[in-house]
Amino acid sequence: MIHTGGGFSFIRTCPKFDQFVKDGYKIPSKTPDIKDSFDSISKLEKLAQLKENGYLSDEEFENEKNKIIYE
Repeated sequence: MIHTGGGFSFIRTCPKFDQFVKDGYKIPSKTPDIKDSFDSISKLEKLAQLKENGYLSDEEFENEKNKIIYE
């Protein structure tokens, strides 16, 4: 369907589409970088400190936490 469907024609122009097909239509998993993991932990710790000190509301904390976790 991706190869013939008109609604997906834009995907076929993407440079990574050929590799996606060669990989059996599987999205490659990104191996997390250790440095990125430590950076995220550091950011979360600082965020928690800001919340504990009253600088962030619960809502602000949750929003920022989700940005760090899902970035």
